[in-house]
Amino acid sequence: MSTTTPSAEAAAQLLFPPNVQYNNSRLYTVKFLSSCFAGAVAGVLGLENTLGFALFILSTLFTAACLYLKCRSRPAKYVPGGWWELVNPGQENIFSFVLVWTLFYGIVHEYHPSSPSCRPVTATVTESEGPPSANSQQRTALDLPYLPSPFPLNPLFVPPAVQSCPPSPSPLPYPLSASPIIPPPSMASSTYSLLQFSADPWNARFEDLESRLAFTVTMVDENPNLIMKIAREAPWAQQHPDIMGPSNSYLYFGPNRTPGHLIYGNSTYHTMAQARHKKKESSTSRYFWAQNGKEYKWRVAPQRLECVDSKGNVIALWETSQLADPFAAKLTIKHAALPIITEIVTTLTLNRIAQVSNWQ
Repeated sequence: MSTTTPSAEAAAQLLFPPNVQYNNSRLYTVKFLSSCFAGAVAGVLGLENTLGFALFILSTLFTAACLYLKCRSRPAKYVPGGWWELVNPGQENIFSFVLVWTLFYGIVHEYHPSSPSCRPVTATVTESEGPPSANSQQRTALDLPYLPSPFPLNPLFVPPAVQSCPPSPSPLPYPLSASPIIPPPSMASSTYSLLQFSADPWNARFEDLESRLAFTVTMVDENPNLIMKIAREAPWAQQHPDIMGPSNSYLYFGPNRTPGHLIYGNSTYHTMAQARHKKKESSTSRYFWAQNGKEYKWRVAPQRLECVDSKGNVIALWETSQLADPFAAKLTIKHAALPIITEIVTTLTLNRIAQVSNWQ
C-alpha cells in the first residue's frame, strides 16, 4: 500500500489554531526583545552606519539559531513557515532596532559629559616678557565648556557693543525693600467671631475678641406687650466699613409674648411669621428675606444654628459654648455676611426666642 504526501491545504487543516497563535505570540516577543537589545548594544558601543546593521544581522541569526534548537531542529512542526519564519526579523523589529540604537547613541555619546562635544576647552595662557603691547593681552587659564558664541572665547574681553548698553532696569515696579501692602481690617480675615454674654435671648450682648461691643439685645417696654430692641454698636461697626443696612431693629410681640411683627430701622414692618417661615412641614429650617432682596435660611438645631445663603454657603454659625467658657455662645460670621449683619442677629434672636417659647 503506497503512502501519499498530504497537500499544503490538507496539512493546514491539521494545525491546532490555539497552539499556532501561542507560538506566534512567543516568537514575536523574542524577536522584539532581541532587536531592542541589539539596538542598545550598538548605541552604547557607538557603532555607526553598516557596523550597526551588521550587529543587527548577527543578533537576528543568533536568535534564529537559538529558536531552531528550541524547536528541536524541526521548526516547521512548531511555526508555520519553518526556518524562514525564524530568520525573518520583520519590518516592525527593524524599526525598533533603529529607534533604540539612535536613543542609546544619543544618550551615551552626544549628551554624556565625556563625549567630545561636551568636553571643556582650556584657554591657553599667553604672557609677554615685556610690557604688554596694544595687540597682546594677558589672559587667565580657565576651563570653560564649549559654547557657540559670535564673540571670541575671552572671559576678560567685553565687546564694545555690550559695554555701551545701559544696565537693564529692574523688572519689578517697586523696590524689593518696600514694605508689603497690608489689607484693610475688613479684608484681613474671612471670618469674625462675636461672643454672646448671657444665655437669655431677651437680654444679651455681643462682643468681638477684642472686647469691643458689637450688638445689644434689650427689652424696651412690656406695657402691655413686649417691645425689644436690637442695636448695632459703633465700637465694633467702625472696624468694618463693609457693614451695610440698618443699625437697629425692633421686635413687637403680641399678648403673652406671642408672635407679632418686626421693623428694621425706618422701613416697613414684617410679620415674625414671614421672618421665619418654613417651606416643608417636616423641616426645622426657617427662611427669611433680607433687604437686599435675597433669601436666606437658618438651619435650626437645639445647640447650633447655621445661616445659609441661596448657594448653600454657610455665612453665619451660632453655637453654645462649653461649661468652662466665660461666655454663653459664639457667633461666627463670614465676610459675606457683613452687609446683612443686623438682619442676621435679628433673625437669630427671633429663632432662639421661638425655641424657648415653643413656637411652631
